[in-house]
Amino acid sequence: MQYVFTKKFDGTFTMSWIGFPMSTDEISTQIHDVKTFAITPTISISSITNFYDIVKGETATHYFKKYFSYSNVRSGISYSNPEPITGITQDYCALDMLYLNLSYYRIDTETSLMPALNINSIVIEGTYDIEQTSDIINVPNDGYILTPKDIYKVFKLTGFEIYGINTNNLKIKYRFTQDGGRTYTPWEDLTTENISTIKLNPVRFAQVQYSITKIDNGITSKVYDIILLGDFQNINNYYLKTNRYGVRADCPTSGSTSVSPSNGINSSSNNSVCLSGITSYMGDGKVYNYNKDWFTQGLSCYL
Repeated sequence: MQYVFTKKFDGTFTMSWIGFPMSTDEISTQIHDVKTFAITPTISISSITNFYDIVKGETATHYFKKYFSYSNVRSGISYSNPEPITGITQDYCALDMLYLNLSYYRIDTETSLMPALNINSIVIEGTYDIEQTSDIINVPNDGYILTPKDIYKVFKLTGFEIYGINTNNLKIKYRFTQDGGRTYTPWEDLTTENISTIKLNPVRFAQVQYSITKIDNGITSKVYDIILLGDFQNINNYYLKTNRYGVRADCPTSGSTSVSPSNGINSSSNNSVCLSGITSYMGDGKVYNYNKDWFTQGLSCYL
């Protein structure tokens, strides 16, 4: 069966194994048969919300028992024990790579007749949260939807800056929402002319979203930051006035924010889903200070 991973602009995704035409179904005819399926390891998955499949030929005496196992930890790969497939719908840590295996165990309570069981399709649905990753964005071939966490009042837009590798191989579009994502402005190419002429209500909070695709999939392209230039008010930092609106907060507005190697994240975080398996920040056991050591040094907060 063919595996297809599709991300949608609304922050949802599907992972599908499709058996079409019939000759590509996974067919089981043997007692104690096991069929296994694995996703492409993926970062940014925040939840699985739905699982369904199409299996043909099952009866009360010939059927599959379905289990899954996964790894979603910061350091290395550590699979969970196999769990019934009903438990697959849960939250996962978007900051960590998700590895996921599905297992179909054939059960035959009588063996005088061994019918064929056909797995025709498997579909996993969920949500992805790419904007929460602190890693450099390695743009995948199927594109990327990126939403900065910060929400601003936008008084004026004058231009933008992009930091990364092979950014001339990227096609970037943008849009804004001022009602919490219920409606958006139309997608437009990220150009100085477009960004400087967009009309936003300066009284209402605004959030930008980027659609990033590669022109040539054979070229590796990475994004460190996309920074809008203009006149903004950052509501996440006590209504700080600023002239830069980046994808991530490269460093704090004042003081020092250190990261402990014991858990890899700021101690103020309450995202318990993301705490498992973290051993050291950036994998080298050092304590990092955002003001000095962060890999975005030289970008928005240092200029």
